Amino acid sequence: MNVLVLTDVLPAPVLSGKARENDVLMTTAGYHESLEPKVNYVFVFVVSYSNLMLSWVSRKWKELYRFQALGKYEIGGREVVILPVPNFQEDGPFKGLLIKIGYYMNRRKLGELIKKHQIDLVHAHDIKLNAGIAYHLYKDTGMPYVVTTRKLGKLKLNKTLIQYLRRAQAVINLGFSQQALAAPYHQQNYIIPHGIDGRFLAQEKDYGREEQPAPAAPLKIVSLCRLLKWKNIDQVLFALEQLDGDFIYDIYGDGPDLTRLKNILSTLRIREKVNFKGHLPYEQVPQTLVSYDLFVLPSYREMFGRVYIEAMACGLPVIGAKNCGVDGYVENGVEGFLVNHLDIDEIAAAIKKFMNNAALRKTMGENAKALSAEFSWEQIIKKIDAVYRQSLDPASSNSCMPSSQVQSSSAPSFLDPN
Repeated sequence: MNVLVLTDVLPAPVLSGKARENDVLMTTAGYHESLEPKVNYVFVFVVSYSNLMLSWVSRKWKELYRFQALGKYEIGGREVVILPVPNFQEDGPFKGLLIKIGYYMNRRKLGELIKKHQIDLVHAHDIKLNAGIAYHLYKDTGMPYVVTTRKLGKLKLNKTLIQYLRRAQAVINLGFSQQALAAPYHQQNYIIPHGIDGRFLAQEKDYGREEQPAPAAPLKIVSLCRLLKWKNIDQVLFALEQLDGDFIYDIYGDGPDLTRLKNILSTLRIREKVNFKGHLPYEQVPQTLVSYDLFVLPSYREMFGRVYIEAMACGLPVIGAKNCGVDGYVENGVEGFLVNHLDIDEIAAAIKKFMNNAALRKTMGENAKALSAEFSWEQIIKKIDAVYRQSLDPASSNSCMPSSQVQSSSAPSFLDPN
């Protein structure tokens, strides 16, 4: 089975916004190929088309022009082909037409890739550009495709995007909110999140001896993310400002919101308890997370948020936002707490529950650790492989799906179609 991946979720040269993009799709492909030797992946980076004239308008368009001029690039030993498609940020009445033009601009290149690599299936990793190219390829050649619903909920669903979803063989969602949004448009509508590295699952959290009283030590709180406004770190700072308990709050990551957050912190009385730790290399994340007591990130635009599961694998209870990211995976009050991301009082109250309460940290941390086992790459790859094979043989229906999966909040059945 040879899979053509259409995406922009890859690290890429020249593009400043992709300098630290995660390589989770490359990781997925690597695990799948290692577990199923007859599976091979080919990657295409779909990018907004730019030209020399547009490159004079702004830095962004200049970067896009320089990037597409490369034609292709290499990452992790894989060749990634660059596919420029006319696109503008604003959704207008001609969006579908532009994507169709983009397909025909690249029709020959796509045909050569499909022939060279004997492609069986296309996986488009958003509901707009990538799904649009996959849709027109299907209409033109009959090539089946699967869509992962990235950007669903962020874009207005018009009849063009709905058509892209409906013509897919299957729809894969990273989170429960996306599954609910996609449900009216496709029956083969699955939840399959990203997996987590075995180094996280191998971490053993030392909660101390239960019969001993909790030591008089500050609660060690951590956030790890790209510092963007919608990550809601400012709300965490305001919430902590309300608390009198002893704590240390370390923030790992960098990004455009760093200066604003530092300015906010400078006005707060808790400033001596908060540390901006900068970028943390990924290989150091497991042993760093396991040294903390609580992971907090009430981010309000997460589609999934793999870092929550990584923190849980390290034995940390988590605080996340309702109706976002891990909501549906994490059960409120079991592996952590889900809060209204706009409610500073609610965030503060959730954090306060863990202060001077080692027993709660241990119980929820152990629950979180147990749940994280569902996200091993081996488990996730089985689910992806099953969807791919069903998409290539629709007559098989759900016969290739694991039959032992049972829907529950503590052991989510990611493959049960909605």
